[in-house]
Amino acid sequence: MQRLSARPSDRVAATTTGRRRRRRRRPTAPRRKSPSLWRKLPWRLLAAAALAVIVVGAGVQAIKAGLAARAAAEFGAVLVRLTADAGFTVQEVVVQGRRRAQGDHILNALGYGRGDPMLAVDPATAKARLEALDWVEIAAVGRRFPDRIHLVINERQPLALWQRDRRLVLVDHAGQVIAGQDPRDFPNLPLVVGDDGPAHLPALQEVVAGDTELAARIVAAIRVGGRRWNLRLDNGIDVRLPETGERAAWERLVALQQRHEVLERDIAMIDLRLPDRMVVRLSPTAIPADDNDSAAGIEPRGDDA
Repeated sequence: MQRLSARPSDRVAATTTGRRRRRRRRPTAPRRKSPSLWRKLPWRLLAAAALAVIVVGAGVQAIKAGLAARAAAEFGAVLVRLTADAGFTVQEVVVQGRRRAQGDHILNALGYGRGDPMLAVDPATAKARLEALDWVEIAAVGRRFPDRIHLVINERQPLALWQRDRRLVLVDHAGQVIAGQDPRDFPNLPLVVGDDGPAHLPALQEVVAGDTELAARIVAAIRVGGRRWNLRLDNGIDVRLPETGERAAWERLVALQQRHEVLERDIAMIDLRLPDRMVVRLSPTAIPADDNDSAAGIEPRGDDA
């Protein structure tokens, strides 16, 4: 049997080969991808570019809108001119509901006259100008083609004369001042006294509206301390209303007048501030009260209670 033996050089080679097979390879690093062009650009540059695109787009839209508006305006002007040439011009102004407002003031506020194109009449603008007049509360403006403007005027109703700074001014049913009026033209209107009188006048009007005959006898309403009213009647009697419950107090007075004619007696003042009784101040020449007055809840006094 022949024994085989390796040469030293072969052993060395075999050993070396085995070691190489057992040696691990080092992992290779992944290759980096080159950044794209968008990543290389600074973010501020991108933002500026986006803003530029937005601005340019907005400018284009604005130009388009401006051209459209200009074209619409030119077309409207041509249409107004053509219809005016065809006879659609203002020839008549009809006013309905005017009593106190002056006609020339209405025409001046309207702003349109004979010969103006009908399509040039702006009802909304004319309405605003008319309602700025002293006497006009509400106005309606309509175009009646081919040549008429129709106005409906709702005038403010004068209710009282307000004594302010030693002067008298006219106020309407809403407590608003009607400027530019001579109070001597309204001698039959009642007088209102007090800084806040006009503001509370509509509420007082609702209180006394239950009996129009008695309400017509009020010649003056004096606001006391900004809290309540004193009413002066046509026969000189002062009626003192409470701070609250004015309507109930006024209704008591109406009932007593209907049953006992208390306002026809020789008294100077009626105090309705107490809910369960009516206190009166007699005049010096008054006839003494009878038992019926006590039963009616009337308590006479000789002084100003």
